[in-house]
Amino acid sequence: MNLQVLCNGVAHLKIPKFGDHITWNRATLCIHNVVVGKLWIDNYGEVLVRNYSTGEMSRVRFHKATSREQCRISGKVLTTNY
Repeated sequence: MNLQVLCNGVAHLKIPKFGDHITWNRATLCIHNVVVGKLWIDNYGEVLVRNYSTGEMSRVRFHKATSREQCRISGKVLTTNY
């Protein structure tokens, strides 16, 4: 049995020394083998990281673990014009 946790909301990080205000949403958390078997955790989904001070943005995708591959991450760094 698996347990999926959908994390709503946005996390904020402010770095006053540099004037940065960074936000990101959370990926889906999945806990595998809750009842029987070896317990393990997987994160998957898209995370948008945005620096409101500079306009920089990145999209990071956490891919679901498979029997052949675990911990695969891909992403792009973008800039936006506010």
